[in-house]
Amino acid sequence: NPSLKVIDYHITGLHHGPTGLPTEDAELCQNLIERLFNKIEAHQDEIDEYEEFMMDDADVLIYAYGSVSRAVKAAILKLREEGIKVGLFRPISIWPSPEKAIKA
Repeated sequence: NPSLKVIDYHITGLHHGPTGLPTEDAELCQNLIERLFNKIEAHQDEIDEYEEFMMDDADVLIYAYGSVSRAVKAAILKLREEGIKVGLFRPISIWPSPEKAIKA
């Protein structure tokens, strides 16, 4: 379609300038990083992912990330059989940290 304006983009994980090409300009890189941080902070509630396991009545909280959380769940079940009220908080997204959920 001749009415569409074609724009070239060069996209990598590198910082880039207005042309889309990589740049090492410190001020431009800082501005890009700040823009990305602001985007993430503005949408943190949508990004945060975590799991709570048996936390409703827990007196003790275990904070575990990744595959170790499976072993923690098994330990929690055994501890609860012994009458110890333990729960698990497992962050799925570690950055940004789900701070609101941790504080609650």
